[in-house]
Amino acid sequence: MKQFNPLVVIVLALVTACNAFSTPTPVPTVTPLPSPTTKPSPVPSPSPTLQPSPTASLAVNPTLVTQLAVPSIEAVATAWSFDGSLFALARLQRGLTIYQTQDFKPVQSITFDKPMVSFSDYTAGDPPNNRHGVLAFSPDGQWLATAHADNTVRLWNTTTANLQLKLSTEFQPGSIAFTPNTNFVAAGELNDKSTESGPGRPALTELWSVKTGKLVTKVVGRANSAPLVFFSDNKTLVIREQIADSDSRGHPGALRVMQLTDAGIALLWEKKNRLPISSVQISPDGSSITAVWVDDVMGAQHLSAWDAQTGNELFTWKPASTSGAIYLYPIPNRNIFAAWVTREKMVHLFETGTGREIKNWPLPTVEGDSDARFAYFSPSGRILAREVWTWPQRKGAQSAQAEFFTDETGGLMKTLGDAWLFPSLGNSPFNPKTGWLATRSNDGSIKIWSGIP
Repeated sequence: MKQFNPLVVIVLALVTACNAFSTPTPVPTVTPLPSPTTKPSPVPSPSPTLQPSPTASLAVNPTLVTQLAVPSIEAVATAWSFDGSLFALARLQRGLTIYQTQDFKPVQSITFDKPMVSFSDYTAGDPPNNRHGVLAFSPDGQWLATAHADNTVRLWNTTTANLQLKLSTEFQPGSIAFTPNTNFVAAGELNDKSTESGPGRPALTELWSVKTGKLVTKVVGRANSAPLVFFSDNKTLVIREQIADSDSRGHPGALRVMQLTDAGIALLWEKKNRLPISSVQISPDGSSITAVWVDDVMGAQHLSAWDAQTGNELFTWKPASTSGAIYLYPIPNRNIFAAWVTREKMVHLFETGTGREIKNWPLPTVEGDSDARFAYFSPSGRILAREVWTWPQRKGAQSAQAEFFTDETGGLMKTLGDAWLFPSLGNSPFNPKTGWLATRSNDGSIKIWSGIP
């Protein structure tokens, strides 16, 4: 079964003068800050009040824009640039192609001398189309970062396809994040059951200057498989840590909020749990952090939220059911998030920061040997796209379909067959500007769809 770590690598990052990092310095230790010194700059966002247009005005009519051929036996990863003008398709063992989204003509082609990191949220022995890699565009679109199996992070120039930087790490990179101003890039250690890292082994997060390629600092912690998240102040970093082995439910997790300083990096605050923290979301205005807290090995979970700068608790919320998973789905450009409670078969929409429940609607689970954890809201926030896959008796080929639900009532509006919503870790399959959706088919091809509001 899938065990997905969402979230979402969100970036905010470093106003500290670049000159402080332009020359190599000894790797600093993590020291706690006596009190918060700088508050992340809020990002203006619309009111969280839901004011949707009439349901009749919504229509989901997926229309094929283009199809990119990829052999079904190859593992891939995809990413859209922040401005939506570029689409990257990486074939993990071979190389990558960058397309301009105006006409989907390839503009750059890159061949790898070493394969990308390939990992899975599935059980061992999964087919290649269930394995994925890590790649990330810089916010300015100038760079594309890829994580490789030789313990390197590579930065490619999206205009020339030249390898700009090859950053050597002490680990296999499992997540990559740029600061919003693209001055720095961070990588977190891969925590995958198929690696040799093992439970309890210290893990690293490393940060480099994009300008010089020099290591700025590193953080030693527990194994980390979650996407890294920067705040818009360019210096505050959120790390979700988790120790995992064959029974990941039985090991502790932690949420650490770090801040870059002239001396290196310091701990703003930390929250620990005796069991994993399964998901983390940051509000669009950067004021609060919400996480799913696992309460016991039987599966009970609840939501907790904290002030992003002080770590003061803002609210907690427990579902009516005493067991069952909770999955968090951010709603783009709105200070609202959605929580799907599987045992209740309900989606709850909350106001970030206050925890005020705005509405809820039913979202059925999938019966049988199936799963439905990958879900993303469209850029408009009006449509929830959910991947549903089946693997009868865990034999033979898996199949998947995409389901589209309205945010007003949760009603199923459309089903798209043979469609995997499978981007690289931390990326959305939706183009952030056009709303086009990237899916993968059983034949390996990548399909781009319009017609999703």
